[in-house]
Amino acid sequence: MGILIIAFPESRQKTAARIEEILTGHGFREIVRVRTGSEALRKMGRLKGGILICPKRLPDLYYTELLEYLPPHFEMLLLIGEKDLQHTPLSGLYTDSIVTLQMPVKVHAFIETVRMMDAASAAHRIERLRRDTGSTRDPRDENYIRNAKEVLMQRRHMTEEQAHKYLQKESMDTGRKLVESAQMILLMEFMQRTL
Repeated sequence: MGILIIAFPESRQKTAARIEEILTGHGFREIVRVRTGSEALRKMGRLKGGILICPKRLPDLYYTELLEYLPPHFEMLLLIGEKDLQHTPLSGLYTDSIVTLQMPVKVHAFIETVRMMDAASAAHRIERLRRDTGSTRDPRDENYIRNAKEVLMQRRHMTEEQAHKYLQKESMDTGRKLVESAQMILLMEFMQRTL
């Protein structure tokens, strides 16, 4: 799960406390509460990703200003009251980085929205990590390959480079993907241990 930043002005701290209580009650643990937009931006700048939960207006910034400076690894959940809707229709509030809920909102709908946004945010973080590291493999596939190399290093006394070359040669000889060859080695190791 990513970090959840709840940004509500001093005058609405009861609402912020209730939101935090609901989130904590549904398994969210990494929650930060702030009172201004600039404080929220400072926190987001130091974090790897997550969701900013805020109303339309904070003491120092309007949501559009926050959105303009929102780091690419964060999304905004805008909680907007019925009174605000009279001045700003919901249809004008959607972008790629923002989801809007009208207050009051049912707890179930709120939690499902946060979970959906958190899952999307996690997928973006994994994709960004792949891009940054140059890896195009799924982290689970990387784990299979790493574990297979460790087995080869222990059982056949290979270096890591030799184990990697062995996996590559095995893949080319059999026409399998590298991860499939790694899985076969791990399966054979498991079967040897259980017999």
